[in-house]
Amino acid sequence: MRRTDKIAAAIGVTVSLIVSIGLWFVLRGGDALYVEGGSSNSMFAIKAGDDVYYPVKSIQNTSRQIITLVNVVPVDPDPGIEFVDAKVYDFFSATRTFKGQFRSPEDDPRRHLIGEVNGRQLVPNEALPDTVLVHLRITSDQRPLNIPAVKVTYRQYGRLHTQLIHDAVEIH
Repeated sequence: MRRTDKIAAAIGVTVSLIVSIGLWFVLRGGDALYVEGGSSNSMFAIKAGDDVYYPVKSIQNTSRQIITLVNVVPVDPDPGIEFVDAKVYDFFSATRTFKGQFRSPEDDPRRHLIGEVNGRQLVPNEALPDTVLVHLRITSDQRPLNIPAVKVTYRQYGRLHTQLIHDAVEIH
């Protein structure tokens, strides 16, 4: 093998390695959020046409850099579940409206809305002090209906990352 062939091969291997490492950084999922073991939320006596809200587990930034939340969406909801939105509500309200079945008008989460998920910043080792409620509309009488997880998208270092939070919902 000639010297120029060896140099060309070395350059090719180096470029390939650099591209592979770059793609790994771009395509890998994020890991800034604390994701504890999965949980399951069950809702009963829900009928077609009902709107339900359920709280997402605490969203906590465990990285050493600021993250900016972009959105929270359910992953693979069964047909019959329509995703409406996910917004930030004060914690007290969220704990009172867990299953979307309001005991009084004061329990209605719309009265306790803080704002959008998009744009909320979390500094290192900070948990979102309020609660994200996922708003769903039930469009079917089929039971059970399931959502296995939610996907949290956030921005860090100018790039978008996603992580799954295995916070399942089952509607009976």
